[in-house]
Order: sequence, then structure tokens, then C-alpha cells
Amino acid sequence: MKFKTVIILLCVCAALGAAAFFITRPQPTGDGSALLGQKLLPDLPIHEITAITIAGPDEEVQLKLKTDTWAVASRFDYPADFQKIARLVQQLRDMKIGRAFEADADVTERLALNPPGTDGVSPDRVATRITLQDAQGSPLVDLLLGKSSPTTDTQFVLPVGKTQVYLVDQSFQFLSKTAAEWLDTRLLEIAAERIQEVIGRDPKTGDARYSLRRPAEGQPAELVSAPRERQVRQAKVDEVFDALSDFDIDDVADPNAPAPADSDLLIEYRLFDGSLYTLAVGPALPQNPEACYLRVQTAYQAPAAVGEDAPASDRETEIRELNQRLSAWVYVIPQWRRDSFVGDLQGFLEPPATGDGKS
Repeated sequence: MKFKTVIILLCVCAALGAAAFFITRPQPTGDGSALLGQKLLPDLPIHEITAITIAGPDEEVQLKLKTDTWAVASRFDYPADFQKIARLVQQLRDMKIGRAFEADADVTERLALNPPGTDGVSPDRVATRITLQDAQGSPLVDLLLGKSSPTTDTQFVLPVGKTQVYLVDQSFQFLSKTAAEWLDTRLLEIAAERIQEVIGRDPKTGDARYSLRRPAEGQPAELVSAPRERQVRQAKVDEVFDALSDFDIDDVADPNAPAPADSDLLIEYRLFDGSLYTLAVGPALPQNPEACYLRVQTAYQAPAAVGEDAPASDRETEIRELNQRLSAWVYVIPQWRRDSFVGDLQGFLEPPATGDGKS
């Protein structure tokens, strides 16, 4: 074979090999497989977030950082649940991509990725929109959360203004979508053993209706001046002392609205350290019989062992500041929590025995 022929054959083989390489090599599929396992928001600047908006088909929640405290702006700037906000931001920061594909009209409808406010769309086809902003109001994150999978803890996500949908390894199925759910609902946390005395008063006259007292720290609470012929319901006494141990609210009333109706329960809790908590509880709300209003005030009275002429203590200063915070609001509590309190002496007594010895 002539040398020239060999060269031609080698060139032909090289050309065929190159063609085979380009034909058989993996081609981009357009399904985002190269993003598999990567974080969707790898550079989320957590410390620059000063506002969060959560918009759904029915309500828009606005959370804002005020100085160094988060507040629910759409609920009269009442303090927000910081732990819940931190969990949300952590979820957004940590979510990784499992799939990626292009969105079209069918995908948007099927995966409930229609933006809130879209006309003519069923609410169950509307996404939840989460927007994180910085101090200048510029968006740091703007996402639409579509359908989630309850079995795999995954969610379909579409960045606003983009066309690529992502399936991420975080589920936002139980994301709170009402302002009341973002409130810091823990109002009081007072252990029963810290309480020295509970006095139920007439809301109009201030006269005492009953008194419960611990003779000393560590001793059981007792009903003061209990009728000898009646048996005391000790479980009810203990329940009243336990009522403030994990005291949560449901909501807060509009501070600019007319004042609610007068309370029909007035309960004073006096602590061994001199703290005094006064709770004024209203009747059931006309618009919601399962809830009622509550007002709380705090004061300080130095324990007898300290003396009234003693200089102001740190506790007294704390209580004064606490009163400024608590007394500024009218709270909404569930009816079952109101039932933890007792309005009069009879609530602590077993029914009187009948003539046959039965109650």
C-alpha cells in the first residue's frame, strides 16, 4: 500500500472516531441533573434579612425586624416567634435540589405554582409566596412554594421570574400562613411552687371572693376560711396554681379598636418574691364563643422579710418593665383556658351532702 493511501485512511479513521465521540457522548438533557444535590440558595445572606412576607391565597403575613426584635407587622407589630422564623430561614438555606425541569402552563397548574392573586384560579392551585428582603427593601429571596409530598418531605419550588421548577428536599407543608400563628404566644411561665397566694376578686368592687395560700414555700396550697361542713376540691386548688405555668395566648386584639367589654373574672397571683400578677378575664366573645379577652398587669410589693423601706431591687425594675410590655395589649385566649380559673368560693367546694349522706 502506498504511503499516500495510508495517510488518507488514517485521516478517514480519525474523522470517523471524532464523529463517533460527538454522537455517543452524553448530551445536556435540560432536566437540571447537573444541579442534583446542590443547595438552591447556597449564598443566602441570613444576617441581611430584615423582612419576610408570606403570601397565600387568603392572607399575607408580614414579619419585620425592629431594632433587635422580630415583630408581626400584619398583627399590630406584636412580638413574633423568633424560633419559628429561624426554622424557616434554616429550611430555605439548607434545601437541596432533587430535580429540575422547565415550567409550562400545565406544570404550573398541576403543581399549584400559580402566584397569589392570580385571577380565575382555584385556591388549591395557588402557591405560597415567600419573600425575604434586606434593610433597603431589596429582595434576597423570592420563591413560590407549590405542592409538597407528605411521604417524602419534598416540595416543588419556582423562583419568581424564572422558568425552572425545582423539587427540593425540604417540605413546607405545615408552614403557618396566618398572622396569628406567627405571634410569640407564650405570655406567662410561672411555676406553681413560686406562687404564694391567689385571690379572686369582684371585678367591680375589688372585694375578695376567695383566697388560696401556701403557708410556706414547699407546702401545699390551701383554701383559706373553707367551710367546715364542705369538702374542698383540692384538685381545683392545684389547677388554679398551675394555670400560669405554660400560659399561651391565641391572638391579640387591635389596639386601635374600641375597648372590649368589662371583665367578669379578676384573679391576683402573688409570688414569694414580691411579684404581683393581676389577670382580668372577659366573657366569651360574641363573634367567637370559644374565645375571650384577657388583660394582664404586674406590680411589685416587697416581701415582708425585706420591708417596704428597702431600696428598689432588680426584681422590682424587671416587674415594672414587664408591666409596660404586658399591660399594653388585650389578649385573646381560648375558653378552655379561662375555665382554669375560678370566679367564686363555690368553685372550690364539693356539692353539699344530701340528707342521705350523698353529695
